[in-house]
Amino acid sequence: TPAMAMATRVDDALVSEALRALLGSDDGCTVTPTSGGVNNMVQYVDTPSGERLVLRIYNNGGNTARVRYEHAVLDALPALGPFSFQLPTYRRAPNGETSVLLSNGASACISQLIPGGLPKTADPEPIGRATGELLMALGKVRLPADVTCVTPPYFDVWNVHKGVGGNRQVFYDFVAGSELDTCRGAMDRLIAQFKELDARLALMAEQKLPIQLVHGDLHYDNVLFDTASGAVSGLLDFEFAAVDWRAMELAVCLSKYVGEPDPFPLCRAFIAGFCKAPARTRWPRSAPRGSS
Repeated sequence: TPAMAMATRVDDALVSEALRALLGSDDGCTVTPTSGGVNNMVQYVDTPSGERLVLRIYNNGGNTARVRYEHAVLDALPALGPFSFQLPTYRRAPNGETSVLLSNGASACISQLIPGGLPKTADPEPIGRATGELLMALGKVRLPADVTCVTPPYFDVWNVHKGVGGNRQVFYDFVAGSELDTCRGAMDRLIAQFKELDARLALMAEQKLPIQLVHGDLHYDNVLFDTASGAVSGLLDFEFAAVDWRAMELAVCLSKYVGEPDPFPLCRAFIAGFCKAPARTRWPRSAPRGSS
């Protein structure tokens, strides 16, 4: 509406629709871009009362079940705190729900703003500590029976990509096809590495690694920290929460560090922090399985 100053990065009408559904009105709201939001549309919303909120419009192919699962996880976590950091708190819309369905089929939600900046490669130790703290709490989450996880575990690699559908031969037939001959050398190296990975996954499956609910996307771009103290102020983006190997959380966390020019000091610092998670969050010898 004319009463709302709108950034042009996203569809103005869609943002206006989302605000009306979530807040009851978009009058007097000012919307500006954030620096994040790779998968989804994320915007700051300044309300007439002076409050700053974060609007999120999902770009997940209309996967409302995934949104519901994410919100159920976040709704369950506060009872397992207190935590040394903040988690997203999605506000309930006038209809009582924490997300609304827009006319284009996308889900939208709005949360309080967690203060802080992106740490990137700043000291990883406090991020590792916060990750360990969160992971133990996630292992204790129990969700209602009607809340279903629709995100396959990363270890089930042949079901992660919907184009493969659980059949590894579909993948190998595709990458062997002539349409990829323009990069055949690179593809052959990729295929060899993937076959090695496939064999390792089979061996790891035999080890019966502990399985639980994990965040699933907790790399340093989904962390906020206090730039003055270096403390973690918030952990974000639970959209890919799923039941997976517990160790997968650590692997995902380290995935961006290993791409840095000098990764090993960063990885060692993160792991050192991970091992310093508060005593109340020590893992049992036999881990509970997360809610599926």
